[in-house]
Amino acid sequence: MEKESLFVNRELSWMEFNRRVLDEALNDEVPLLERVKFLAIFSSNLDEFFMVRVARLKRRIREQGIKERRMGGAVRLQHDEDMPEHILSLFVDELELGQDDLYAGKGFTAFTDLFELYAKLDLPHLKDRPFAPLPVKAFEGGGNIWSTIRHSDVLVQHPYHSFDAVTQFVDEAAEDPNVLAIKMTLYRVSPSSPIVQSLGKAAEAGKEVAVLLELQARFDEEANISWARTLENVGAHVVYGIVGLKTHCKLCLVVRREAGELRRYCHLGTGNYNARTASIYSDFSLFTGRDSFGEDVNEVFNLLTGYTRQRRLNNLVVAPADLRDVEVAFPVLEPGLQRTIDEVLSLQLRDNTKAWNVLPDGTSKRIARNGQAPVRSQEETYSVLGSPLDANRALED
Repeated sequence: MEKESLFVNRELSWMEFNRRVLDEALNDEVPLLERVKFLAIFSSNLDEFFMVRVARLKRRIREQGIKERRMGGAVRLQHDEDMPEHILSLFVDELELGQDDLYAGKGFTAFTDLFELYAKLDLPHLKDRPFAPLPVKAFEGGGNIWSTIRHSDVLVQHPYHSFDAVTQFVDEAAEDPNVLAIKMTLYRVSPSSPIVQSLGKAAEAGKEVAVLLELQARFDEEANISWARTLENVGAHVVYGIVGLKTHCKLCLVVRREAGELRRYCHLGTGNYNARTASIYSDFSLFTGRDSFGEDVNEVFNLLTGYTRQRRLNNLVVAPADLRDVEVAFPVLEPGLQRTIDEVLSLQLRDNTKAWNVLPDGTSKRIARNGQAPVRSQEETYSVLGSPLDANRALED
């Protein structure tokens, strides 16, 4: 079998995903303002597709007869179908567009503005029922976070669990006088990131702080460059990864002195160290004090900073040697946490409200309910990870 036949074209796959987003906007079962939001998401996604994917494709084929465009030039013009021809021609000439870049339509086109409409309208009956992020039970009670992680691994699933658990981990490392070093990868960082502020505080306190900050995080390049300068100014060691590859793994390593010995604590995640995106996207976080993980994560940082070549690791699978770009896959070893993941996956496979089947040709089909009671896995997940009633009560308070 040809290797290419195992994959679906990336651009076509993305378009199919966005079609599923549009389907939510057209779904009568979805509350009205949620449908408005899905329309805004669809439009925003499409804008990004043209800005990034279409622009890249056009640059690739410009040597085949398409005139060279200036970097960052326009790749699409949406216009009213009744726009006078002489005005349209002016835009075409000034923006260096071709006929295939023109998209005529009628009526409202700035659908991304609907995000603001959704945010400003206080009409709960036209929106999904909100759920407040659940606290991480293992970290409740005011105990020592290090002894908690040393006792057993802690698994957190966002956005169901609060991202505060992650910011607390970094902040306590910055404050703890027994912590000697913090190493961390940062990919997509918010402009007011509490995590970066904690890293700066740790550096100012004299701790060894090493940060691998990815400058190629699309649309966040400016914020990342700003944070890099801020961290360097307070004494942190900032590096930018392996040339030619994006560093997409999410790792944090804390080195702490305990009873005259050094002990490592790790956080490994599937999502960005970003409180805003962690409230939207579904990701797992693992906190562990296992020696084998500490050795592996330390080895990954040595690899990324150029201090060593990759050696065989205990638990982690690391790209680009084993996967692609710079990624890290990690196992969940504790049986109780494995059961939690199994329950969550089982719920998702039973979903008949939001779930789709992706077919071998890359197209997708919404899963039919066939007379069964509705199951929406996002809501049911709260029953696995914590009490939904307590979550909603916290929101109302």
